[in-house]
Amino acid sequence: MSMRKYHSHAVRLALVVFCLSTVAYPSKAAEPVIDGSPQGKVIEFGIIKSLGTTQRSQASETLDGSQSIAHGPKFGQHTTKVPAKLGTSFGFWFQLTGISEKDSVELKKIVRHPRMKNSKGQEEDHYTTTDRMPVANRMVFAGAAYSLDQPQELKPGTWTFEIYYRDTKLVSQSFTVYTPK
Repeated sequence: MSMRKYHSHAVRLALVVFCLSTVAYPSKAAEPVIDGSPQGKVIEFGIIKSLGTTQRSQASETLDGSQSIAHGPKFGQHTTKVPAKLGTSFGFWFQLTGISEKDSVELKKIVRHPRMKNSKGQEEDHYTTTDRMPVANRMVFAGAAYSLDQPQELKPGTWTFEIYYRDTKLVSQSFTVYTPK
């Protein structure tokens, strides 16, 4: 898949779900699930260098009221420290195993962030979305990210992404947004 350089004015990422086929990361084979119970782990994380292709849709529950699906993002720097600069995108890949659904599963994502106004002008410190993700061989391979595209989003603080399967948190990844010197 050809990649294009990500430009903050071209695509607005709220909570991004990276959709991949199960062959996208063949070197990241699933570890066996011993007892069959659902488990999750972070595969890769950091600052995103490029996103590949994206699709944008409305999502009133996010900070700016939109959500993008990205196919093929690449991490340029593996870190949990994110400079508060417009256009900076950060996120992570995760894998869930022991999923009982056959074709797809509904996952809840909670993004906790520094207090700021959303697209409706209301103060908030988190938002929640729900997405349907493909399941293959009892596994889900997906991700979540955010792009700092508005001046009010440049507040220093912790951003935490939580992924829930049937009301159980299976994955969590935090990033610290800081003011660069």
